Amino acid sequence: MILSDPIHGLIEIDDPDMLDIMKTKAFQRLKGLKQQGNTYYLLPDAIQTRFSHSLGVYANTAAILDRLVTGNGIKISAYERKLAGMAALLHDIGHGPYSHCFEYMTGRHHEEWSIRIIQEEEEVGGILDRIPGLRTDVADVISKSGRFPVMENVIFSQLGADSLDYNKRDHWHSGLKTDSFNLQKLIDHLTYKDHHLVIDRLAIPEIENLMKVRKDWFERGFGHPFVAGKDLLLKLIFRRASFLHKSKGWEPTPPRLLPILDPSAHWPVDHYLEWNDDFINQVVVSWMEREDELLSQLSACYLNPVLTLKWTEVDDETSPAALEKVKHPEWHFQTEVLVPNPRYGYYTGGIFVWEKDQRVDVRERSPFIKEFSRLSPKSYLFYVDKSPLEG
Repeated sequence: MILSDPIHGLIEIDDPDMLDIMKTKAFQRLKGLKQQGNTYYLLPDAIQTRFSHSLGVYANTAAILDRLVTGNGIKISAYERKLAGMAALLHDIGHGPYSHCFEYMTGRHHEEWSIRIIQEEEEVGGILDRIPGLRTDVADVISKSGRFPVMENVIFSQLGADSLDYNKRDHWHSGLKTDSFNLQKLIDHLTYKDHHLVIDRLAIPEIENLMKVRKDWFERGFGHPFVAGKDLLLKLIFRRASFLHKSKGWEPTPPRLLPILDPSAHWPVDHYLEWNDDFINQVVVSWMEREDELLSQLSACYLNPVLTLKWTEVDDETSPAALEKVKHPEWHFQTEVLVPNPRYGYYTGGIFVWEKDQRVDVRERSPFIKEFSRLSPKSYLFYVDKSPLEG
C-alpha cells in the first residue's frame, strides 16, 4: 500500500501484518483524534490526526534504521525491523481525545492505554500474536523497558522518529509562515553511539532551525494561553460533572461515560476505544442543556469558538498577583495556574553531538541553543468572569 502524506510524500507499507493493524478498529479510531487537540480553535488548519502522525512515525523509523545500517554498519534483523515498524504504528494507539488534555482530565497517561490495548484488545493482539513474542516485545519498546535500546532511541529520543514527525507535522499544519527544518538532512547526520542517537557538528544549524520551529508553533499554537484555556475549560466541565455524579447520582449514566466521572470505576478497553473527539463534543453539547447552571455555562463557553477562560500572566501560583486575583469580587470563580508543558516548546536537554569519542550536549556547541535553553514557559492564572457566561 502506498499512502500520500504532506510531510513524507509517499509512504509505502507492504507488510501484510502492518496493513492488517491499520485496518483494526483501534487504529482507525486515531482518525478521530486531533494531534494538537484544542489548537484548532486558534489555528483552524491544526486538524492533523494521530492516524497521520502514526504513519509519519513509521516512515521516520524506517528512514532512521536505513541510515544506521548504511551509515553506521549497525545490523538490524528482519524481526527487529518488523518490531520497530509495529511499535511506531502503535505507539499512540492509546491516546485519548483532545491530545494531552484528556490525560489531565483522567489522570492516566496515554502510554498506559497503549500497553493495555496491545495486551488486552483481541483484534490488535491477534495480529501481533501471529509472530511468537511480538506482542510482548512491541509493548516493551513502547513502555521503554530497556530491552531494545536501539529501537527505543530510534522512535522516542529527542531526535527520534516520534519527535521529528510531530515537530515537522504540527508546524506544517499550524499555517504559521515561518521556515521549517530539513528533516532529511537531520536524518542523514544521525548516528548511534554510546547507546544514544547523536548528530555530527554539520547538523547543528538544522537543530537550531528545529528549536525555532518548536518555539514558534508552541507559543503561537499548542502552548498559547487561549488553547490552554480551552483545555482547562474541558477539564473543569468534567470535574463539575464528576462532582454532580457523586453528589446527586446522575441518571442515567452511560457505561462508557462512568469511568471519567468516577475514577474508581473499571474502564474496559472496548469502552475506552469508543472515545474520540466527536464523542467528547456530543457529551459537552448535551451538558449545555443540564439544569446545573455552572455545568451548562462552562459547556457553552467551551463550545463557543471565540470564548475561553480569561487569563493573566503570573510568576507562579503563590505570587502576590495570583493571590490578589483570587479575591477579585467580580470574578465568577478562580481556577488554577497553568504552565503549558515546556518540553514541547523549549530545549530542556537530550540532543547530543558526537565528537572526540564522546557525547556533548548540543547547547555546548551552539550559542543560540544555549541561550534558547534558558527560556522558561510563562505561567497563567485562568479565571471566568460573569459576563461571557451570563451574556
